[in-house]
Amino acid sequence: MFREMTYGGNEALTNEQIMLGAPSVFATQPHHEVSDRYGFQPTIDVVDALRFEGWMPVDATQRNVRDKSKRELTTHLLRFRRLDDQIRVGDSVVELLLKNSHDRSSAFVLHAGVFRMACANGIVIADSTFNKMSVRHGKNIVDDIIEGSYEIIEEVPMIANHIDGMQATQLDAPTRAGFARDAYQLAFGERDEKLMTPEGSIINQMLKPKRRDDTGHDLWTTFNVVQENVIRGGIKTIKRNDKSGYRRSTSRAVNSIDKNIKLNKQLWQLATDMRLAA
Repeated sequence: MFREMTYGGNEALTNEQIMLGAPSVFATQPHHEVSDRYGFQPTIDVVDALRFEGWMPVDATQRNVRDKSKRELTTHLLRFRRLDDQIRVGDSVVELLLKNSHDRSSAFVLHAGVFRMACANGIVIADSTFNKMSVRHGKNIVDDIIEGSYEIIEEVPMIANHIDGMQATQLDAPTRAGFARDAYQLAFGERDEKLMTPEGSIINQMLKPKRRDDTGHDLWTTFNVVQENVIRGGIKTIKRNDKSGYRRSTSRAVNSIDKNIKLNKQLWQLATDMRLAA
């Protein structure tokens, strides 16, 4: 689990706001167990460098850990956007995601993402579309990450092409049900025979839009509806239990930084594969 703080993404966060969501960003030294070869670089130095390049932090979160010695050093995630010159792709804007820690649990990792304005939904792009960049703690961290931010800009046409392709791909009911079924199994690791038909209650929940504009049957809309339902939780199930009959449960929001990124990438890849197979 980690502290969650979302401001909607249209205003740059101040250092005080970042501190509320991710105090580890301001660590002044690494965890005492790291080796002498660990090249410490405060995350705030990278944040300031990205600000100088026009990338403004719009969201800051960190993992909630029990070990008190790591609470100010744990894994944190920041989302950046070019607010003065937004990079638009369809109904979304391109974002840069930066993950790091100062307790050996993570190197600096840069991901590409898109933020869909209609639903305030953040999506992480799969490595097959944009290869993530991992930077070990060392001497050239800031320069390497700045270089990576420009690589993301260079990949924008390809990202836009992927989204355009998804928007142009219309899905029939069985195909949409199959996408929802596969996404459910990716998210929850479970198989259920009821998921094999469009009439299945779980599939209906996965495909249920949260707003009127998301009633289309194209791949992009379907992907966003399913992704939002998976990440935000609320999928209700009834499972058979040999000891007590049936048990009702409701899926929780995905609040783990690593699981959120991994699942987002898996869903993007699932949609990409479906587009290429269409």
